[in-house]
Amino acid sequence: MNNIIVETFSNKTLELQVESFDAYALKNELSNQETTHVVVGGQLFSRLDIKNVIDKSVISTEGGV
Repeated sequence: MNNIIVETFSNKTLELQVESFDAYALKNELSNQETTHVVVGGQLFSRLDIKNVIDKSVISTEGGV
């Protein structure tokens, strides 16, 4: 299980557990003008509301914590 953090333009920060996380595929979905909504960690988001999605394990390893 991976923990990811989703930050939205509506000032929400959510930590979600996901089976797997493909940042490249998510970036493609968010860049697709025909996509209106995306599902991240079982939660439905408007494509335009997602500001940032961070893999929490990357923060822990790169931050030296």
